[in-house]
Amino acid sequence: MLLKKAWAVSLASAAAAFLFSCASATAPFTPRLNTAEHHTSNGMKLLKLGKLDAALQEFFISTKLNPGFSSAYAGAGLIHGFKGNFDRGASSFARAFDYAATDEEKVLSRIFLMRFYIVGREKFDTHWLAYVEHHFNEAISIAPNSSEPYFYMGLAYKMSSDFRRASEQFIKVIELDRGYVKEAEAEYEIIGKIKK
Repeated sequence: MLLKKAWAVSLASAAAAFLFSCASATAPFTPRLNTAEHHTSNGMKLLKLGKLDAALQEFFISTKLNPGFSSAYAGAGLIHGFKGNFDRGASSFARAFDYAATDEEKVLSRIFLMRFYIVGREKFDTHWLAYVEHHFNEAISIAPNSSEPYFYMGLAYKMSSDFRRASEQFIKVIELDRGYVKEAEAEYEIIGKIKK
């Protein structure tokens, strides 16, 4: 029995020595928790949950870590719109567009600006629908198979009581089958009830 314990202890010691010797040869772990990307990702999640103040704080931290991070400005702009602070929102979107370098950033900025105009509607600008249509066309020229621009264009048409065009957009979302399908089906059903 004593021999078994001694053998187990020596085996464990050898295994530990082997593991520690291998660990020193690997690259050190670099945490990615305090990056602009991480804070923007957190902000987007909080935005979806409706936690606007917490999301805005994440976007603010992101812009401090990387003053040229377009997506953080787009997120902040949308939150300012939700809060009714349209001047600050417009300023954030100006920066989002200035810094948007990738197609993904350009599309996100367009979609969030569409949402900004939808939230503000006449309170922000009487030509809000024309602006939403413009940014919709810009977004789908870059990403024609993204369902998000179609969904928000459908909402804009619904809010302007153009139910035929809203239905067309929601049908497109369902046909693309790349997200927002349940939401589009629900909106399409609501329009069907309104038309009756």
